[in-house]
Amino acid sequence: MITLSLGPLALPVQPLLLIACAFAAMLIARWLTPAGTDAAGEPLPRTRAADALFQAVAVGLVASRIGHVALYADLYAAHPIAAIDIRDGGWHAPTGLVAGLALLAWRARRQRDWWRPLGVATAAGLLAWAGIGYALQRSAPSELPALALTDLATGQAVQLRDAARGRPVVLNLWATWCGPCRVEMPALAVSERAHPRVLFVFANQGEPADRVRRYLQTERLDLRHVWLDPRGQTAAAVASRGLPTTVIYDAQGLRVAAHL
Repeated sequence: MITLSLGPLALPVQPLLLIACAFAAMLIARWLTPAGTDAAGEPLPRTRAADALFQAVAVGLVASRIGHVALYADLYAAHPIAAIDIRDGGWHAPTGLVAGLALLAWRARRQRDWWRPLGVATAAGLLAWAGIGYALQRSAPSELPALALTDLATGQAVQLRDAARGRPVVLNLWATWCGPCRVEMPALAVSERAHPRVLFVFANQGEPADRVRRYLQTERLDLRHVWLDPRGQTAAAVASRGLPTTVIYDAQGLRVAAHL
């Protein structure tokens, strides 16, 4: 499952899962932290350990983004503003994990009564995040779907698996009314030209052929495989109701990545 549908909204599952696990970990830390007093004998709030955990999550997220940008510095150098545009989903989890744990260790270095609550809460949060995330990944459709859509160029039905013919596939779900779809479309067009051995399929969701043609002509987009999906079969097959969604399959037809 890539998205969680709430009425007309389609929310990405992975960020929601991270928020839920972090919130649960902070509740555990607050519950396990013993009531203490400062040097003047005044009671200390039980939320201080939970606050440290919140700060660690925030620092970890920033560090993981910096790690990702550093890893692909040559690509971001051409468009520096993209480094702060987190919609691309670029995070380097190991960097964020190390930074977050380092901050926790530093905050707890003189607070021995924090060691147990922070340790238990952090372990519980990380295990829940990893375990539920793995279960969600395993539950998502893993094979290239057997779809029959309509080729915009010919008006004929075309089978996705037949068109793939043992090639890697980039399956993009989009619509002309979708702002982020319009923003990323030129980059996908460049990628299609740069990787001729990969099948790029642009599955338009629920729009008539004339509207799609008019958009492509207006934007001067030369895409090889624009297919029409009036009933939203593709969204159901990849378990994502949000646009744009891009799913990548290897040459054996197995899903290797998905991005909302």
